[in-house]
Amino acid sequence: MLTVRSFGFLVTFLGILVIGNAVLYAAEQYQIYSPKTLIFAKWGPSPNEFGLKEGKEMETIGPRTFSLDRSGNIYIFDLVKQNIKKFTNEGIYEGTLGSNISGSAFAINYENGHLFVLDDHLLHEYSPTGDLIKNHEISRDIELIEGYGQGVIIDDFGNLFVNKIQKMFKIGVTTRQTGKSATSSLSILDKKQQLASEKNGMVSKTRENRFKAKWKDKHKASLQILTDDEVLLKEVEMSTPDIFGGVLFLRKDNNGSIYIEAERITSDNYVHLELRKFDSGGSLLSIIELPNDYYTTVYKKIDVDSSGNIYQLLTTPTGVQLDKWEQKQ
Repeated sequence: MLTVRSFGFLVTFLGILVIGNAVLYAAEQYQIYSPKTLIFAKWGPSPNEFGLKEGKEMETIGPRTFSLDRSGNIYIFDLVKQNIKKFTNEGIYEGTLGSNISGSAFAINYENGHLFVLDDHLLHEYSPTGDLIKNHEISRDIELIEGYGQGVIIDDFGNLFVNKIQKMFKIGVTTRQTGKSATSSLSILDKKQQLASEKNGMVSKTRENRFKAKWKDKHKASLQILTDDEVLLKEVEMSTPDIFGGVLFLRKDNNGSIYIEAERITSDNYVHLELRKFDSGGSLLSIIELPNDYYTTVYKKIDVDSSGNIYQLLTTPTGVQLDKWEQKQ
């Protein structure tokens, strides 16, 4: 196994290079990751600045989640100001969407650009310009607890799911009309159908597989690759000399590579944030350690686009930062 550490760039090759505060352990395949800060916005009252709530006897609150659309535009949920800030794929601020938005997670429908914000057992649907379209109800029999590992996913077919750690529930189904004026619309399932749709594992956006993390002991975990009918196809083994914390499937990219977010806890009780990348057959390609010092609580720290580029949302004492780790061919 090879190790590369770099703040300015990451290169996999035979040897060890140490230049900063991000680490790449890699196996067998030559890869280059070139990280850059796309967005940095201060805390403050201006529209292009983020809201911050802090006090002596309260949790410091800032943005907790973000999302990408198909074009690579970036949307960051400003929890304090209750709006969503949109940035281009180059990190240029374009404006805010909506007002008085509450919730803990959101996703963007690639079909029509609508935003779906998860707020307890409601899904708020907003237009691409931030206008509230409708509130959709989620069955109260689906136990949802705000925090890490819970979110909204819309697959490449426009179907909407809510995930709860290692469980998935289908909430809405996209229907399409054919013809010259072809349109699509999302139909919300009734509450009994939502509850009956429960399946193990996280859904892939391409929908051909499901992925479920399994802990074997504190040093060993695995990723189970399942069919949509939950038949086990393969079990990918993962290990660490330290202790595994959370293990979360993120996505598959266009080349079939699989991305896992993992927490690794060392003897000093520091939680290291890792992104583990596997090929379509389950062989380890690389482990990237990302910064994990946050000024506020962030539920969704990492996202990966269809090309395998990595995005990380960070909060610092001076503002909000989003870094892109771009994969070079």
